[in-house]
Amino acid sequence: MNISSPEFMENFKKNYYDQNKKSTFFKKSQKIDCVKELISSPEFDLNIALKNTIYVLNDTNKLFLNYEIFKHFGHPENYEQIVDYILSLILLCISKFSSFEMHININTFTISAAQRYKDIIKLFMNKCLSNNTQFSKLLALMKLYNTPLMMNEISKLLKPFVDPIIINKIQMYNKNETPIEYNLFLKN
Repeated sequence: MNISSPEFMENFKKNYYDQNKKSTFFKKSQKIDCVKELISSPEFDLNIALKNTIYVLNDTNKLFLNYEIFKHFGHPENYEQIVDYILSLILLCISKFSSFEMHININTFTISAAQRYKDIIKLFMNKCLSNNTQFSKLLALMKLYNTPLMMNEISKLLKPFVDPIIINKIQMYNKNETPIEYNLFLKN
């Protein structure tokens, strides 16, 4: 098994919860502790995890982010590195194609996840604004795949942090609507 592969991270999480009974009342802090333990592990390599989670599809302007993998290692201690990595991929797409598309699998994303990760969303938006990147204008479209049933509530929570220009470029697909093109993004 590849170190920092999705399978490695899933097994790490399983072992963590085998050793630390799942909490009913303190799930949020326990999830954060599990991620902290993973990223502190000598076997974990953030660069490998990032390459498995966030990547450009072949030679296109399409950037893909897989939340189902991100949630295993996204932690306030590495938000800066994650955001810088995403920004570098966006810049790569823009330099080659003058625009970029963002495709995000948000399967298993919840309201509590939105609350847990709102700081990385704010950091991303702030870096874009402070560097005067024009990313909002250069974003051709954003597709969210496998949206949860609570997406309207999640959208209300995150909307204050998102540039209004982006809002009109977002296309959402629930699990039944997710187009076949989504399969192009999945790494084998």
